[in-house]
Amino acid sequence: MPIPVQIIFATISPISLYKAAAVADRIFEINSNSFSVSFVTSVSENSSSVLNHHSATEPLCDKVKALRREVADLRRFRSIPRNARNGRTRSKSRSEKLSYYHFRFRENAKKCISPCFFQESS
Repeated sequence: MPIPVQIIFATISPISLYKAAAVADRIFEINSNSFSVSFVTSVSENSSSVLNHHSATEPLCDKVKALRREVADLRRFRSIPRNARNGRTRSKSRSEKLSYYHFRFRENAKKCISPCFFQESS
């Protein structure tokens, strides 16, 4: 909004939105010639600043696109599977159906939880 209109609204307080719109329309009807010139000037200034802004951000946009391509390539060609990255090895399978204690400690197990099919070797 032009500064003269802002000054008028600052002096009228409180004002409803409907009333503010009516007052602004009336001000523009009365002073349509003086406001139109200021708008043309500000548009030309803004268009040049937009062009400068666009030319300044274009290299950044290109860099972001390149980085996105790199990330996509890294995801696609990653050589280490996810489960191997944490440094842990997979546990041995318990095909013998032993309890945890007999599986881990064999003959030296002090506890046993059923079902356990451990057979002591003689």
